[in-house]
Amino acid sequence: MKRYLIIISYLFIVMTSFAQQFELSRAKRLIQRQEYLEAARILRPLAESGNAEAQHLAAGLFMEGKGVIKSPKQAEMYYTKAAKADYEPSVLALFDYYEQTNKQVEAAQLLANKYVKQTLPTSLYAKYGLYLYQGKGNLKEDKLTGWKMIFNNNGNVDDVLKQDFYESIIQLGKEQPDSTLSLFCKDLWSNENTKLEWTINYMDDVMQLIQVSDSTQQKR
Repeated sequence: MKRYLIIISYLFIVMTSFAQQFELSRAKRLIQRQEYLEAARILRPLAESGNAEAQHLAAGLFMEGKGVIKSPKQAEMYYTKAAKADYEPSVLALFDYYEQTNKQVEAAQLLANKYVKQTLPTSLYAKYGLYLYQGKGNLKEDKLTGWKMIFNNNGNVDDVLKQDFYESIIQLGKEQPDSTLSLFCKDLWSNENTKLEWTINYMDDVMQLIQVSDSTQQKR
């Protein structure tokens, strides 16, 4: 009897999953045909049942007011649910929404949580680095870690950021005058007028030193 119940339960799960995928496919075709009202009707129960892709699609409809009354709040709710399930498109969409609405604390927490869980989309690593570098939201400012993440993930390292990082290294040298990094940099800081050129020409060397320093600290 127990074995029979297990088989029945398994079949029910499989059939439910198949039915959801069928309805989800229908909803996506309706969206392509711009039949948003019917798509929204199909997506709502799927989203409420916990289907992350349906939640993402429903959020898009609420964000744009297609087939439903426009409601960024509802869109945020569905994006959040899907993002908690690590559905990458929703993580990206939710972060963009937070940035557009200047919700830096929420954006910072999203980045940090996903990074700790190792589910942060690759395309957001440089963004997380910038948040760390600037101490945005509720994150503690960490210029070295932030710079490494930006630099190693092809983030937008413009002249302003390079200049700021150079000055941060100078400050670090004052705080830790005997560090390997500071001693190396002192040999290059002979002329204040060339500091931006220094930043560009020797940044790879500085990054290697920081990484070597990290490796040494981890082994201790």
